[in-house]
Amino acid sequence: MNIWLAEIWRAWRASLRRPGFLLLATGVLALGIGASVAVFALIEGTLLKPLPYPHAQQLVAVGMMTDDGAGTSPELHQHLVGMQGVESIGIVTSLAPSNVMIGGRPMQVPTMLVDHDLLPTLGVHLAFGRNFSAAEDQPNGPPVVMLGYAFWKNHYGGNPQILGQSLVIEGKPHTIIGVLPAGFGLLGRIFDLTGQIDVVLPTALPANSHDDGTNYMSVARLAPGVGIAAVSAQVNARARALYASESMTTSRKNWLAQQHFTAISLQSQMHVVARGILLLFQASALLVLLIALVNLGNLMLLRSLARGHNGAVRRALGASLWRQVLPALADALLIGVCASLVGVLLAWASLDVLRHAVSAELVDLNAAVLDGRTMLLALMVGVTAALVAAGLGVWRSRRMGDMDHLREGGRSGFGRTDQRLGRVLVVTQVALATALLVVAGLFLHALYDAAHAQLGFSDQRILTMELAPVKSSYPDAASVQQLGATGVGATAWAVGCGSCGGQHQPAGGAAIESPHACSGR
Repeated sequence: MNIWLAEIWRAWRASLRRPGFLLLATGVLALGIGASVAVFALIEGTLLKPLPYPHAQQLVAVGMMTDDGAGTSPELHQHLVGMQGVESIGIVTSLAPSNVMIGGRPMQVPTMLVDHDLLPTLGVHLAFGRNFSAAEDQPNGPPVVMLGYAFWKNHYGGNPQILGQSLVIEGKPHTIIGVLPAGFGLLGRIFDLTGQIDVVLPTALPANSHDDGTNYMSVARLAPGVGIAAVSAQVNARARALYASESMTTSRKNWLAQQHFTAISLQSQMHVVARGILLLFQASALLVLLIALVNLGNLMLLRSLARGHNGAVRRALGASLWRQVLPALADALLIGVCASLVGVLLAWASLDVLRHAVSAELVDLNAAVLDGRTMLLALMVGVTAALVAAGLGVWRSRRMGDMDHLREGGRSGFGRTDQRLGRVLVVTQVALATALLVVAGLFLHALYDAAHAQLGFSDQRILTMELAPVKSSYPDAASVQQLGATGVGATAWAVGCGSCGGQHQPAGGAAIESPHACSGR
């Protein structure tokens, strides 16, 4: 053991005495590790992190598959209640920001609608207070509200005595009945990647609703032992039966016939939008790591071939196999550890920069945390990669005879056969780098085209703004239009309704995006 430690220390001392190779190899490997670790931390914090709900693997989202995951409508949700193998089912949606009055000061806050079955289905327990009752979750039921944890902390100072107090929402007093736990905002990321939820109101859906808008999400909890496939079959059968019994146009029937009704895990539903972006990042990071490994392999090959003469002398003197390969492995261990540490620092710095440069509406970079598991992974990748690269060099060095090493190594450092292997590694590295550059170029070209797309109209002298007046005072587009014309003084307006998705435009001119211009959703 002492001899081995002495060999390792001798190899490290030689590398530190001439640190050029150590710095080059460490830098090459650290770049690949840094990119991979940063993306892995982001994926682990979003796609792989378990949901903070009891038995979260039993939670599924059911409905019609869209680009945003499984969406459902109030009408479809009512026909999905009572499926076999489902313990409970709830419905949730995001609402346009609501007007609230706090301390005499009006403000807009993110709002979510949930029914009285959602929290029990998720297994969520309120910080304090209670859930909506069935009577409150009815049209024209008692006006009640639950507050988000951050909203309660920021505007009520964490006062636990707020239960029973009144909060004016859209000009109507609502009784505060509870405060949601801090982690409930995660559910809001399905509708808004910022995940901010300030007030939660009951859905108050009417019985036998005919609302077929799929901007809702139904969450079901499966019974123990029930698979997602069995529930998916029931969802598809009930949806087909529902729409087959309704009278609708032929074009809508054909459109519905092409849709897919299913159940997916809530874990997948939470990140269905960000998954594609994250997987693209991961593929790119792995390609960078692979390029670094090929480059490191070439460097370690040259390092081992340069030591070929020394290895031949050791074998001639009867040194054991471990004594022959130990200098190369010691170099690899030092490079792997140093590259891992530098790679983690690069990952931390890159994530910090991206948090200030990338919008939270694309990817939640705050979820990326460099914890102990991530650092251990970085260390394992760095050491393993360096050892494999060193093993390649040792293997190629031993393929040559000792006489070849003594003859060619003493004269030129490496022979023609070794040069061919080095060229293969260089060609591989260039090919991988070219592929990465092509993909990055296509991605940047697509972003450029999207940013410079023709809008179909002139955007000169066009003013856009967003109005969110109290619904009871401004129930339709005409009243909102009058409010905008009075407040700004322009002669022509186009009111875009965030509730119905339409564009109320009596004449050309400036556009007002009003989430409350339409009384329906």
